[in-house]
Amino acid sequence: MFKYEKRGITITCVLDIRHQRKNGEYPIKIRVTFRSKSWYYPVKQSISKELWNKIVQSDNSIHPEIREDIENCYLLVKSHVNSLVEKKAFSLDQLKSDIKRIDKASLNSLFRDKIANLQLESQIGTMIMYESTLHIIERRFPKEIAIEQVDLKWLKEFEKYLRKNRSQATVYSHMRNIRAVLNMAISLGYMSRNLYAFGQDGYKVKCVHGRKKALTCDEIKRIINFKSKSKELRKYRDLWVFMYLCNGITVDDLIMLKYRNLYDDEIRFVRGKTKRMTSEIKEIQVPLLKELKTIIKRWGNKPLPNNYIFPLIKHTVSSEKLLMRKGSFTKNFNQQLKIIGALLNIDNLTTVTARHSFATVLKRNGVNVPYISESLGHKDVATTERYLAHFEKDTRIENSNLLLSFIKPVDME
Repeated sequence: MFKYEKRGITITCVLDIRHQRKNGEYPIKIRVTFRSKSWYYPVKQSISKELWNKIVQSDNSIHPEIREDIENCYLLVKSHVNSLVEKKAFSLDQLKSDIKRIDKASLNSLFRDKIANLQLESQIGTMIMYESTLHIIERRFPKEIAIEQVDLKWLKEFEKYLRKNRSQATVYSHMRNIRAVLNMAISLGYMSRNLYAFGQDGYKVKCVHGRKKALTCDEIKRIINFKSKSKELRKYRDLWVFMYLCNGITVDDLIMLKYRNLYDDEIRFVRGKTKRMTSEIKEIQVPLLKELKTIIKRWGNKPLPNNYIFPLIKHTVSSEKLLMRKGSFTKNFNQQLKIIGALLNIDNLTTVTARHSFATVLKRNGVNVPYISESLGHKDVATTERYLAHFEKDTRIENSNLLLSFIKPVDME
């Protein structure tokens, strides 16, 4: 039962008859032998000689739970032996050190490592999401969760617990965080791929497909022509239009735009999300339409290269404070848009609709998907990168003009 040999290294399962326990049983261990020396990794099971013989000599039908524990430990040791051999760094001492490090790891400790790394990288928003997941895990399970406990059954039970008072989107977010942490555990060597409970034949994180948030051309026209005595409402109407015309720019990127991003009659910027998550920097280039210039002139700061274009928040060197200020601004922005939407009889007018509307209007007008993907700054290599192509400035201007092609030129008030 379970024997493996590679480059002079032998891995096998044994009953350690050297150490009999008080109840007459013996511990099961995974023995690794190299150059006439052996090291034993304990399986957390002890059985009698008679039961051991039955398990060894029979098929999988006798005590499958014991056999499963043995197999999991065996595969864990085997994966680390192979990894060290491939690195040309195998020794029993190194193997023992690696396994000992793994034994100390838990789902909780892996989450804490992930949170610490996100904080160092100033990904505060994502860090808060992982902190939330860990908080729920620790509230549900007071003790540390061993990695091997996170099997299909555990995941389904935890999902059931989450569903009691949370939306499908929230459940999806927490389960996705657990999957990411386990993937990290595998890449760091804390966990064998064989113990991974996600995947095609395992637990599947249920995706959430929200309803489309793109507005109709008539709704966009009403927003652009919106008039109000309220300076505040006019300001946020203009900012929404700016986002729509600026390739559906996100609020986070809008806040960080500086005058140095204006170059050769274009707005050029790199998405903050792209900077954090990909090694390839993709610059988004937006023709500086006269409508954009009007909005900048109306609400912008003094036009100096290092000045932010719009005085939307008070900037700070603290990532945590900056995130809080962005969140507060976005909340207020959406509250103002809700008022505008109610006055115009437009449901669910939010900052997000500007991005969806940008992409949808171009698609409705026959613009090809590769151009739209490039304009949005999508990072998904599998679904977007193969379609991306370089578009000349004239093409960008031509396509950008489509965003206002369905209305007559107006002077926005």
